[in-house]
Amino acid sequence: MALQYEPLNPTTNEFRLLTLRPGPREAVIQCDVTNISLGEYSIHDEGIYRWSGGGFAWARPAICPGEETSLDTVWEISHMPKESSASDLIDGEVLPHFCGETPDMAGLSVVPIFEALSYTWGVPSATVPIQVNGSELQITLNLFLALKRLRKEREERVLWVDAICIDQGNLTERAEQVPRMRSIFRRAERVVVWLGEATEESDLAVDTLERLGGRRKDMGDFVKGHGEWFGPQFDHFPGVGRGIKGGEKQRATEGLRRLNLLDPRDVDESGWTAIEHLLKARDYWARTWIIQEIAYARSIKIYCGRRSMGWETLAYTAYSDKLRPGQASAMFFNQLLQRSGVGKLIGIHWATRQPMRVRGYEIGNTSFLQLLVDFRHQKCTDPRDKVYALLGLPSVNKSIPFPRPDYRKSVSTVYCETARAIIQYERALDILCLAPSDRDETQYGLPSWAPDWTLQPSAAPLAGLGYRAYTVSGESVVKSPEFKFQHAWAEKLTRNVIRDGTKGVQLLDEVENNSAALPEGSHTPPSNIFALPLKGVKLDVLEAVGQSITDAALSNGSWKDTVREWESMIDNDRNQLRPPWLQRRAFDFCCTILKGRADTPKKPGVNWLEVLFEKYLLWAGRLDPGSPYLRPELMAQLGSIGEAIRASIPGWKFAVTAKGVMTMVPNRAMKGDVIAILFGADVPFVLRPVPAGAGRFRQIGNAYVDGIMNGELVENGKLKRLPKKVFTLV
Repeated sequence: MALQYEPLNPTTNEFRLLTLRPGPREAVIQCDVTNISLGEYSIHDEGIYRWSGGGFAWARPAICPGEETSLDTVWEISHMPKESSASDLIDGEVLPHFCGETPDMAGLSVVPIFEALSYTWGVPSATVPIQVNGSELQITLNLFLALKRLRKEREERVLWVDAICIDQGNLTERAEQVPRMRSIFRRAERVVVWLGEATEESDLAVDTLERLGGRRKDMGDFVKGHGEWFGPQFDHFPGVGRGIKGGEKQRATEGLRRLNLLDPRDVDESGWTAIEHLLKARDYWARTWIIQEIAYARSIKIYCGRRSMGWETLAYTAYSDKLRPGQASAMFFNQLLQRSGVGKLIGIHWATRQPMRVRGYEIGNTSFLQLLVDFRHQKCTDPRDKVYALLGLPSVNKSIPFPRPDYRKSVSTVYCETARAIIQYERALDILCLAPSDRDETQYGLPSWAPDWTLQPSAAPLAGLGYRAYTVSGESVVKSPEFKFQHAWAEKLTRNVIRDGTKGVQLLDEVENNSAALPEGSHTPPSNIFALPLKGVKLDVLEAVGQSITDAALSNGSWKDTVREWESMIDNDRNQLRPPWLQRRAFDFCCTILKGRADTPKKPGVNWLEVLFEKYLLWAGRLDPGSPYLRPELMAQLGSIGEAIRASIPGWKFAVTAKGVMTMVPNRAMKGDVIAILFGADVPFVLRPVPAGAGRFRQIGNAYVDGIMNGELVENGKLKRLPKKVFTLV
């Protein structure tokens, strides 16, 4: 008989836990699932922690009479009498055990002790039956292998496993449980990572990493003795403690030096190859949901076949002082961490455990768009989880009305709602630069302005996150006839953060909601979420469009001929006898195909752009190597102009507007496309008028337009002498 789940009670924040019955390795997997409340209190040796309410706060243990104390162990209680019970706790507070006595917890909701499994489902069609509550349930082979590995022979093991503890066929339940996942992983005693079965190299990889980064049991001497207890998920972890200025991390690092760890230079090629396969070849590291699961884990243990190691081993290998800059081993390992995504996971886990964040303060604003970009390469079975899996991360501003998980919505609806929320409440158009520019339609029928997060960008966008290479519009705020928010409310949506010692607002331990309730009237859903009306100005129309450069041309070198053909499109005097400074159109062409970017020395007294142009003329065959106009001693200080051009052109081609302005546009651009500036954007956009659609356009991509990218059209912060209009992107 198929498993019938008992419905969860959302009013009491119920979820399910799996009890894995003991048994030998080859026995049938038998387990039970039980509905329980999420729990508000965690009981630990250091004290009792209350999760719900206004973020984190804490109290310090009292000193029992006759106890010997030191400065490190004297903890003060000034606001809570010794006879207090747990029911006297205010939201988010820690109640210590007084002299070893546990307060009466009768009638209170206590978090059960359990572990949360972090894994990848594997091939959906490869399933194996197990017994759950006496009924049969089909699970994927990879999960089956994980349960076999984790099952104990003589005692039960309590786990949270998404595929079993959530009724996957119930879309409403899935939507209700997704926002609770961060609370589940925070409350878990440990997060268990399953990488899969062992291979010939995996044991060697674990051995090598433990010799490089240390083992958890070796770290006990310098992990103990924290001056403050920040809460259960920060218990006994190197890197947090009394010092909120990073001192504890330094202390832990110094302790590692005493462990006589292996020098990376002594690791042979087989060891590095084994580590590379463990971190890159395993599907686990590419899974989207692990970002949140790793970020909120109190403790992490990694299993691979019969071997296991602590997360600290990875973290401290990455931060080892023996991985000195410039060493081949350091460069290899750090590049491996970045390519595999493990480096970002280590970073986000450290950031989540920052002492100031534990105390309820955000240490910096990371835009949701930045998270989507950072983890765009991660994979998930359901494309909606590209958004849903990131909503629970601590740096996400919960005041912004991002879409709540709802698996009844289409992928295009979820992606459009997310993009509109980013544009309206983060008040920037960077997201338009990330929409696909190499196809007319996506597999989900998205409008041209909304990124498809399941695809990798075909060309590097001009506008990036975290830097401003261009300032074309001068308008700092997006303008749209639909976005009618008040500036005062918009400012409230930006959280105060820790900067220069100032305090920020406290964060909530939200269980059910991914976003706080918005004030009435602050956000009105649009009548058509797939159409995006934006205000801006029309600059010009593409008149002559050059040939695209294919991947094959980039490989065989014929792209150079195409670049020379591009230059022939402009009115240019190709007389080799003319000095470089008189060849202005050629100079503008050179700057345009490089998109105004040049890696030049910082030495003063030299116009390095002129030197770069001389190098271009030599590369293009426009100047003879023996020309008296060349300055070889200066050109030698610049990198290869050919390599700079080759790096700039993939996904782009040259075009000239009706007014004779030179541009670089996406490969899909064609004659008749419009060049427009949208208010709030840093770069111009190529828009294509929709036939029989007055004022409606499809976005083709962003554009580099010679002569306007550094604010030349801006006067007193506004675009000058250009008529404004509304462009409705579809």
